[in-house]
Amino acid sequence: VGGGIIMVPLLIFIFPQFGVSSSCAVHLAIGTSLLVIFIRSIPATISYRRRDLVIAKAVMPLALASIIGTLAGSTLAAHLPGEILKRAFALLLFVAAAHMAFSRPIRSEDIRPRTAWWLVAVVGIAAGFFSALLGIGGGLITVPLMGYLLKFPTTKLAGTSPAIMIITSRERLNGVIWMI
Repeated sequence: VGGGIIMVPLLIFIFPQFGVSSSCAVHLAIGTSLLVIFIRSIPATISYRRRDLVIAKAVMPLALASIIGTLAGSTLAAHLPGEILKRAFALLLFVAAAHMAFSRPIRSEDIRPRTAWWLVAVVGIAAGFFSALLGIGGGLITVPLMGYLLKFPTTKLAGTSPAIMIITSRERLNGVIWMI
């Protein structure tokens, strides 16, 4: 899980201290988080790729599907008040925490990965949608979906996620500009 779950709430709290209106603070926090995630994803992907921990053939299909979700998520976020986005963010964190507390570990090394186009599309669209809507990276959405739905090897989940983020971040950041 990346810094978006820490950064967005922190920035929502800090921005008004610097004169940013509370109605703009949530949208600005989401955009700032996505920019930082993009910058951080580049060295992470290079490091993971050097250790052969990126599923390279899955990156582009997931990224292309993610762009569709990104357009939908950023459009919705642009039209939602900051208060609703804050509550949606809190709900996502609650669901993620409950999932972590009560779910079984992802064990996908012994299972053949699933690559059906429609399943890849679902994972990509969901990752793009929630990332653009709430300013989170792929770790909270993409990694579990790639593990549970696509059955990708656990050892390569954390490396594949930032590689997808590099490709899709341009669309996410463009969508956030419309929010502000």
